[in-house]
Amino acid sequence: MIEAVLKADGRGLRVPPGAVRVGLLRAWLEGRRYRVRSLRSAGCVVTVARGQRESDGSAV
Repeated sequence: MIEAVLKADGRGLRVPPGAVRVGLLRAWLEGRRYRVRSLRSAGCVVTVARGQRESDGSAV
């Protein structure tokens, strides 16, 4: 989940993984909220993070 958020942010591992706060279906990085979904397929788990604005919840 953390890796997906860092990739969605665009900076990847240039940001310390410990900077990501994780919730049940959401994560936060430096005041920005991300919606996170995990899917299981053929024995693999794929996690996708999508950035959202804090104020109105719309995607960025």
